[in-house]
Amino acid sequence: MKIIYGVLWAVAILAAALFLKRAQHAHLVSGDVVQRGVEVIIGLSFAVYANFIPKSVPGLKLSPARAARVQAMQRFNSWLFCLAGLVFAAIWAFAPLALAGAASMAVMGGTMVVVLVNLGFCVVSVDRKDLTQAH
Repeated sequence: MKIIYGVLWAVAILAAALFLKRAQHAHLVSGDVVQRGVEVIIGLSFAVYANFIPKSVPGLKLSPARAARVQAMQRFNSWLFCLAGLVFAAIWAFAPLALAGAASMAVMGGTMVVVLVNLGFCVVSVDRKDLTQAH
């Protein structure tokens, strides 16, 4: 059932892109609006996907303290991706096109670095003695 939501989201993105291209061909909007619109949709997709991060990572059989740390890491990364997606969309909506590409990639690249460092600290903090069977 989860795949259906992904397919529906992909269809919505394609429909929006097609709508924008048709509007461009009908001379209702310029090419800049089409590019900005598609990039805003991508940014909002990141923000929407961020909501599923804490729910999609499989549960580990950890001690309660370590499980709390993993859950906190998942929530932090989720918030970070959501904010990055919103900033990405805002950059493409309002920044000059000459700056939008570099600025949006800097936001997403910086977000990825912070997420990977956070994930690394979380993985390093889990050792074999913390792995336990679920009660």
